Amino acid sequence: DPMRERVAYRTIAPLANGSAAIVLYNLFNGEQFDYYDNKTYNVADDITVVSHVSPADYEEAANMIQPFNGKWKVPEEGLVAYDFHEGTGFKLDEKTEFELHGFTDKLLILSPIKHNWAVIGRADKFLSAVAVTSVEYADAQMKVTLKESGPLVVWSGAGVPKSKGLTFVTLGNGFYKTDIPVGDRDVEVKISR
Repeated sequence: DPMRERVAYRTIAPLANGSAAIVLYNLFNGEQFDYYDNKTYNVADDITVVSHVSPADYEEAANMIQPFNGKWKVPEEGLVAYDFHEGTGFKLDEKTEFELHGFTDKLLILSPIKHNWAVIGRADKFLSAVAVTSVEYADAQMKVTLKESGPLVVWSGAGVPKSKGLTFVTLGNGFYKTDIPVGDRDVEVKISR
């Protein structure tokens, strides 16, 4: 019970193109005795909960899909994780821990790496990957089709992405963002490196 025990409430959901959204919540209200550290907390206390995300979590994303066809497999090239609130990301190679201070959450978009590329999606949307209709991957380039244009975040494990008429700004750790004007439907973006 994450409201009465000092553990994070965690849930994961499948998104488009093999991506998933995982969220960690600190719901511990601290109004009772906590067996974790043998203390009684008041609701005003700023309680910290430690939780984690790992590649194994990605496998559980398919549990919400009906009919259930089995767990997802972690892609051979791995996964990247993008923090929606912070606008940063990292390669998800192993279990990564987070501290959740007070009543808060951590929303991460997990995206598969293919041909040393990963597509996060629209940076201005909570579920970024849902804005992506399709992705075609190749070693030197990829084609991303957006339902509606807007700021796009991608990951490149082998160089700076480029696209005609667009400028990519580094977000660190191989993540890049380009500001495509919002509003056009069914936009194809060809990205190379």
